[in-house]
Amino acid sequence: MYPRHAVPNMIRLAEGGLLPLDEFAFDTFRLEDVNAAVACARQNAGPFRMTAIHPT
Repeated sequence: MYPRHAVPNMIRLAEGGLLPLDEFAFDTFRLEDVNAAVACARQNAGPFRMTAIHPT
């Protein structure tokens, strides 16, 4: 979705305090709950909304 250099650049911006992360809302789900994660992402799509799945 993004060029390879975008992620490291965003990390540097966040580390430097130039990217206000408090504007973002995160919903996290375990891998076993992938269907709930997809439903959440569908229902809450929009700017500054993130849905993440973690393996543990």
